[in-house]
Amino acid sequence: MYDGSWAMADVMSQLKKKRAATTLDEKIEKVRKKRKTEDKEAKSGKSEKEKEKQEEQEDIERKDEDGSDSEDSETDYSSADENILTKADTLKVKEWKKKKKGQEKSGFFEDPSQYDENLSFQDMNLSRPLLKAITVMGFKQPTPIQKACIPVGLLGKDICACAATGTGKTVAFALPVLERLIYKPRQAPVTRVLVLVPTRELGIQVHSVTKQLAQFCNITTCLAVGGLHVKSQEAALRAAPDILIATPGRLIDHLHNCPSFHLSSIEVLILDEADRMLDEYFEEQMKEIIRMCSHHRQTMLFSATMTDEVKDLASVSLKNPVRIFVNSNTDVAPFLRQEFVRIRPNREGDREAIVAALLTRTFTDHVMLFTQTKKQAHHMHILLGLMGLQVGELHGNLSQTQQLEALRLFKDEQIDILVATDVAA
Repeated sequence: MYDGSWAMADVMSQLKKKRAATTLDEKIEKVRKKRKTEDKEAKSGKSEKEKEKQEEQEDIERKDEDGSDSEDSETDYSSADENILTKADTLKVKEWKKKKKGQEKSGFFEDPSQYDENLSFQDMNLSRPLLKAITVMGFKQPTPIQKACIPVGLLGKDICACAATGTGKTVAFALPVLERLIYKPRQAPVTRVLVLVPTRELGIQVHSVTKQLAQFCNITTCLAVGGLHVKSQEAALRAAPDILIATPGRLIDHLHNCPSFHLSSIEVLILDEADRMLDEYFEEQMKEIIRMCSHHRQTMLFSATMTDEVKDLASVSLKNPVRIFVNSNTDVAPFLRQEFVRIRPNREGDREAIVAALLTRTFTDHVMLFTQTKKQAHHMHILLGLMGLQVGELHGNLSQTQQLEALRLFKDEQIDILVATDVAA
């Protein structure tokens, strides 16, 4: 009898130890899962007390399922150790929250960005040729992103800026770059500034604005994007322009096919619309280009949104950047009025008639009509043309020459309506 009791006690003690180990393993697993879901929990706005109550409820339910014997063994374990683990979890959560709060304060953005609201172009210590060009172009006052970025860019610091599309980011990086090139003329024929853009349309726009700003300077620019003649681009690159504006794909082609062209002399690298470049699957090409550039450079990254992918790119390409955040991600361009026309499901067939009515009665000129597909754009172009309206179309089925011609006609007010897909963006 004595031997049997001793053996039973030994078995029970071993079972108890095993149970305790199992409970600890479960707790560790729970902590690991908790770490993975901390971001989601933080966003859902749950308080710590609610989380603790939920954990206690889960423990009670687990105990109920295990039965009375396992409940006794868990009670022995959890009376001291469970409290310690719970406190440790709470401390870890608090530390994580403090760390996250600190990051938000010091953070990836300075929100609102620190800049002088009353700053004018004349107050920025820009060269006379640039001020003259600004006046000729009709710019009166700098936009918030320009007030925030231009003084920092002139100091030669790296910039990570987030602002809504259409807020004047091109001028925000072009002016500091041109000022640097004027102040420090090149000693040899090399390309000193590289501007990366996601699409040829944006490249054409950036090239146009930069040329206008540099119209009274002896600074050369070059555009290297898809859809334009490759040989003429190669010849322009061999002439070593001061500023190169390019899409990542076409630039990689030139780097591989034009041995005399290299990026080792780049002093300023600008990543414009970085979020869109990542959307276009240019990430690997961008990283390759960044690696080819000189390490002793100034880098400016501009983006309409600040995703995790953009932050990763910023960490790779920027050194101690000044982080500027102007307007929230939901803001639209200034002075833009938005109106909505609701079409009910049973009236979907009236969509084209409603659009035609709006264009003939309410919005008769300076109108851009966006469609989802190239086919819809072409269809609306024909339909509105048959109604006697002055209309043009802009989409990917047109050649580069036809696209530029459509844009020119719209800008020159020779057509009142331009029907386009997102290629026009």
